[in-house]
Amino acid sequence: MTKSIIITYNEADESQLMVMFRKFKVKIEAYKQPHTADTQYKNKENIKDDIREAVADMHADMRGEIELPDFFESLKRIEKELAEEKNL
Repeated sequence: MTKSIIITYNEADESQLMVMFRKFKVKIEAYKQPHTADTQYKNKENIKDDIREAVADMHADMRGEIELPDFFESLKRIEKELAEEKNL
């Protein structure tokens, strides 16, 4: 049977932890974190793109080129989408 343990520790204690691991012959494997620096960068870029798009839409609305939905209509739509996601 294989078991896994995730250990969280202070970096200052790493040398003591490694001594203990060597004593018990612990096998250490790299842990893939769900949020790597690369995905965080992509998320930041996506957020920037969303903000740019929203500002462009706001300016187009102010010029009368498009009509943005009312805030409360948007809030109701978001609540509806969240409720639908819960039901899936």
